[in-house]
Amino acid sequence: YAAGDSMVGFFDMNNAMLRAYYNGQVQDVENLLGRDADSIKFKVGDNIMAYVNATDQFKIFFQDHILNLESSSPSSFQVGRNIVSYVDGYTQSFKVFYKGMSYTIENTPPTSYITADDMVAYVSNTGDFKIFYQGQLLKVSSFAPVFYDAMDKVILFFDNRFFTAFYNGKITTLETYVPTNVQRDFTTVAYIDRRGYLQALYNGQQTRISDERITSFELTG
Repeated sequence: YAAGDSMVGFFDMNNAMLRAYYNGQVQDVENLLGRDADSIKFKVGDNIMAYVNATDQFKIFFQDHILNLESSSPSSFQVGRNIVSYVDGYTQSFKVFYKGMSYTIENTPPTSYITADDMVAYVSNTGDFKIFYQGQLLKVSSFAPVFYDAMDKVILFFDNRFFTAFYNGKITTLETYVPTNVQRDFTTVAYIDRRGYLQALYNGQQTRISDERITSFELTG
């Protein structure tokens, strides 16, 4: 089984049925008779489930509908909110399903990618760092960052000069170094800066939270 914000997906071994708990109901998604439980491929995002059926077709369960994406199993795939990203197992193209629309965003597989709420961050095979956000493809830089990560509605990355956040389509430089204690939840990023003050990016606005130096904190919501 796997759980997201608004959905739980699970494989019922008694009748070989892939099921989803969504909108207060348990729904049959597809019979996977003949598949061993350990070989079932499915992933659950906040409100979407992607899976490979008994005949290796790649499908999704989204807004109470089952949609066919590909006739063959993907090489890899990830899910977020409203979004599925994957490498086509046949063509090796990098593709995104987002809110009922399908996009081919690269003709070759990326070197890495991370999927979150309504967006995908990835490094292309040519080293470009890009973000697919709400149906638009943005080129952030022509080189790969030292690190990047995506969770909920925020992407964080460091390009060897700036520690940066991407939120709501906007890029905000936070620091010229990577803080040691960074926490994120939904739309908020919080961290202790080098001087010991608590800083936050909240709904896209950067602000200092504490008037005194602190040693620890916890971010919830």
